[in-house]
Amino acid sequence: MRFLRSSSWYIILLALLCIGAAFYLLYKILFPAAPVWITATVDRGTVSELVSVSGFVEAKQLAEMSFPATGIVTAVLVEEGAVVTQGEVLATLAASTLVAERNEAEAALVAAEAAYSEVVAGPRDEAVTLANTTLQSAEANLARVNIEETRKVNNARAALLSTSLTAVATDPEENSTAPTVSGTYICPEEGTYEVEVYRSSTESGYSFTYTGLESGTGIVSTDQPAALGTCGLYLEFTAGDTYSNSTWVISIPNTRSSSYTTLLNTYNLTKTQADNAIEAAENNLAVAKDQNTLTTAPARGEARTQAEAAVSQARARIAAIDARLADRSIVAPFDGVVTEVDIATGETAPTTPVVTVLASDAFTLKARIPEIDITKLALGQKMNAVFDARSSETLTGEVTYISPIAKQIDGVAYFEITIELDTLPSWLRAGLNADIDIIIEERQDVVRIPKRFVTTAADGTKSVLVPAGHRVATTTIEVLFTGNDSYYEIKGVDAGTTVIAP
Repeated sequence: MRFLRSSSWYIILLALLCIGAAFYLLYKILFPAAPVWITATVDRGTVSELVSVSGFVEAKQLAEMSFPATGIVTAVLVEEGAVVTQGEVLATLAASTLVAERNEAEAALVAAEAAYSEVVAGPRDEAVTLANTTLQSAEANLARVNIEETRKVNNARAALLSTSLTAVATDPEENSTAPTVSGTYICPEEGTYEVEVYRSSTESGYSFTYTGLESGTGIVSTDQPAALGTCGLYLEFTAGDTYSNSTWVISIPNTRSSSYTTLLNTYNLTKTQADNAIEAAENNLAVAKDQNTLTTAPARGEARTQAEAAVSQARARIAAIDARLADRSIVAPFDGVVTEVDIATGETAPTTPVVTVLASDAFTLKARIPEIDITKLALGQKMNAVFDARSSETLTGEVTYISPIAKQIDGVAYFEITIELDTLPSWLRAGLNADIDIIIEERQDVVRIPKRFVTTAADGTKSVLVPAGHRVATTTIEVLFTGNDSYYEIKGVDAGTTVIAP
């Protein structure tokens, strides 16, 4: 009897457990648990195509200055690292010729004052003789100044047209060593030589033709320079290199040379100084002629006024020479920092740069673009830059120059570009490195989605997965723009829609 009662309780308990299990399964079927998905939200934002490269800061203004003429350095007023302002004198040069001219001008002043006294006292034989001598001296001085200043200008122009001449291959893939250009260019015209090398039966195996400033032919030489035309230039090629069908361009002057700006400034300064010297000599001659006429002519009432004017002109000439003496100095062309001083007091000044000044607030950003991306770039494109030295700050700017000539680096062609920054922070320095994103194309305030949430079918159709209760539904979308910043611009779903990673 006890056994039967005990079995009944077991049966009841088992039945209750079965009923509970059935209710649990029914609940799980009717109310399934929410699945665990990786999701994102479609939003509005910017989709960009970028070219990402590394860059570096370069000084926009770098002046390598030399004295316009040779002479003994009388003072060096700055050291490396000195902060200078525009117009500040950095070094001075002795000027024995100008000192002699000043002595001569002082003598002319004495003569003018003596002439004035003579006018007041009346003409004398001695005064007439002095006037004639002064006139002859002024004429001789003008002739001498013309010869000396013309020689200086010609020398400066020869240096401008002949220094750092290089032959540049028209083919950026040219592997042959560029021929060495030597000699002094003596012709007046500026322009280019285009040299085309071809195989021939000469000892070197090559000859060349040249056009441009001159036209003609020549024989390629690898052991000594060969004449290029009749203007004083020579070419020497490298033995063992293959020059067949290569074309080289030689620009006169070489405007890409690092010394071009310095030589051009020297040439312009020399011309200006020559004009000033000749003008001063002409003024001196004019004064001498006037004084000669005044002295030898019969005394007149207005003679006193003319004599006074002659004295003033003589004094003005001395002032002009004093100003030219002051010009024989190296002066800072802009505010900056002295980075190099290669001269000392007492040395003879060379024609090469001796003082270098770097502008403290003028920088550009340089970058090298691989050939695979260069066709995407255009002038005016915007960019963002983050510097290693200040990674928390982003600078903006735009592309202002794209070099047409490639540089080979490890077998890859790179094109250098220049970027002007919109702002120049105080911490910016030449040589700083930056990570640069150049914006090729940008869509702003568009519906966008991360690329990883988009599925592409075999027929190219693109779709996304969206939640449908506890299930997943597929929605077809249209990609309007593909960025390389991990986003698509899309149409087919609205901003705010939740999408599921496939």
